[in-house]
Amino acid sequence: MTTMVRNIGGLLSDTLSAVGNSSTETEVSSGYLDRTDRTLFPTGPALSCRVVINYEAVLIGSGTLTVAANLQDATSTDGTGVADFGDTNSGESFESAVVQTNAGTTDSTVTGIVEYDVDLSAARAAIRAQQTVAASGTGTVEWSTAIVFGPSRELPSGA
Repeated sequence: MTTMVRNIGGLLSDTLSAVGNSSTETEVSSGYLDRTDRTLFPTGPALSCRVVINYEAVLIGSGTLTVAANLQDATSTDGTGVADFGDTNSGESFESAVVQTNAGTTDSTVTGIVEYDVDLSAARAAIRAQQTVAASGTGTVEWSTAIVFGPSRELPSGA
């Protein structure tokens, strides 16, 4: 007999990827996470994830907020063989795009979320997120990134 688990938390895992506070166009990389680690993922390697970037920016004058993000994979958490992962044509990264524009001449505080999904079935063991979040001119931005991992091929036990 199979027990149905009605708890999405049993299927999802999350980790804080990186936190930044910058108004310059500097790419920030998170630490590596071993998606095959049974302590973090007891039901097996994560096969998918959603990358979520939350931001709050002060845009000066007619300023803009630009976001770019992608994942990288490697053979181990020390970064051996690191390379960009995902297909930009299928939406598995967030290519540089203006996500907010201040149409007025006065300063404006804007908030929002940018997210994208990634199929991890072909990824190597270690993954990390990279992101660039930038406010034009003298604007400022505070942001954080989280990765929410989807299920493996095994379901959690219903006990």
